[in-house]
Amino acid sequence: TMGALPDFTYDTCGITTASRGVWHSFVGTGKVTRLEYQKSTMGYENYHDISIFIGSCQNLFCLKNLESSRYKEESTIHEFIAEAGTTYYLLLSVKLFGITNSYQMKISEYDVPAND
Repeated sequence: TMGALPDFTYDTCGITTASRGVWHSFVGTGKVTRLEYQKSTMGYENYHDISIFIGSCQNLFCLKNLESSRYKEESTIHEFIAEAGTTYYLLLSVKLFGITNSYQMKISEYDVPAND
């Protein structure tokens, strides 16, 4: 996030104008989708978020914002059924921009379990 500009001009989906982030997208397949975001910092404690949006870049709608604890190596995990054909936009952000060393974003999916 070093050198990144604010993503929004006002607080949106739990993201403040002071946050900086990296965008990713994927298309849903109708399966249970697992998002796992883990960041590694250079000795700093820093909150990190995954914000999930649908819509278009000009008209985003916030589905969910997940904030981690401030501990350095803790993952933020969320599972949901991603609607087939829907494009999801993920904003991975941190509160103290400029200090994040690296991150891992994993997206995995599995079939929706059958009802018993």
